[in-house]
Amino acid sequence: MQSFYLATRESDKGIEAARTSIRNYPRIWGFPNSLSAIYIDLGQYEEGLKAALEAARLQPDREQPYRRQLDAYICLDRLGEARQLAEKLRAQGLGGARIHQRFLEMAYVEDDQAAIAREIQWFSGKPEEYLSFGLQAAYRNVHGQRRESHKLFERAAETARRRKLTHVAAEFEEADSLADALAGNCQTVRRLGRPAMALALCGDGAQGEKLAAETSKLYPNGTVWNAVHLPAIRAAIALNRGEPPKSVELLESAAPYERAYFEAPYLRGLAYLRLHRGTEAAAEFQKVVDHKGANWASGWRHPFWGQFYSPSYLGMARGFALAGDTAKAKKAFQDFFELWKGADTDIPILPQARAEYAKLR
Repeated sequence: MQSFYLATRESDKGIEAARTSIRNYPRIWGFPNSLSAIYIDLGQYEEGLKAALEAARLQPDREQPYRRQLDAYICLDRLGEARQLAEKLRAQGLGGARIHQRFLEMAYVEDDQAAIAREIQWFSGKPEEYLSFGLQAAYRNVHGQRRESHKLFERAAETARRRKLTHVAAEFEEADSLADALAGNCQTVRRLGRPAMALALCGDGAQGEKLAAETSKLYPNGTVWNAVHLPAIRAAIALNRGEPPKSVELLESAAPYERAYFEAPYLRGLAYLRLHRGTEAAAEFQKVVDHKGANWASGWRHPFWGQFYSPSYLGMARGFALAGDTAKAKKAFQDFFELWKGADTDIPILPQARAEYAKLR
């Protein structure tokens, strides 16, 4: 039953099915492990960690519960505990590709260049190297290096496609497309024709709605789809139509899940900027930048690592500027420029940010 709800993406029913299975079969580790995965996917990291610890207690020699623990620790920014667990797993010889994916995520969160190099080398030549290429692409994107990021997303997609992982390859292409859209470049999404969020951000609401309708047919009762992804697409469309109050209203359903899905506070922040509510806008963007770990680990099933992290610094700066808090606005702009100190100079949002910062000075 749990696998059925996983396929239909009915997370709420999946939780109930897992709890029932745990009551009926309390010694089987797979049920708390499944429960942990659902909780983490919903942004309920503390509950996910509890379930993962129980799964590992029941079956300490299996890798999967430790993946969940690492996810939770990273998302909660409890990186010291994540490192301790990583050392334990290395000592026990537990460490497949998905564990090393978490190790690389941790390295990027901490900007630990030695660890980054070590993990990239671990993946080199392995069938799962698409994970490494995708994370490298995401890291370059966080730092505004879109040309190099684009090449790495392409390598990730090609590597996944060679393994017949067509859905994974498509997700890497969509991550690249969304990254360009967030940076103000709509050429990639116009060429690719997806994903719906990138189309919505780039003003093609009709095609975005069409793709969203197709997904709704696949997952008519999907918990996160109906509460977060679909409203977020429609909120982005409303923004482009000059309807920011509607965007804010549409995003209300996403609030319980936005710890894991940063498109919700990001888009809400954009709507507040359009409404000239600077303090509220800055608070929304702050939700993103204050949880660096969750930017990297909360999307562990999907290759959209860190997509909203850097743009949220810029949004926060604009919010503080609107609110008249020049000191905080300057600091947020400076943090953005520090992240993008090696950025491609032709990214549309970069000269805009520099011009706005110059006015503050």
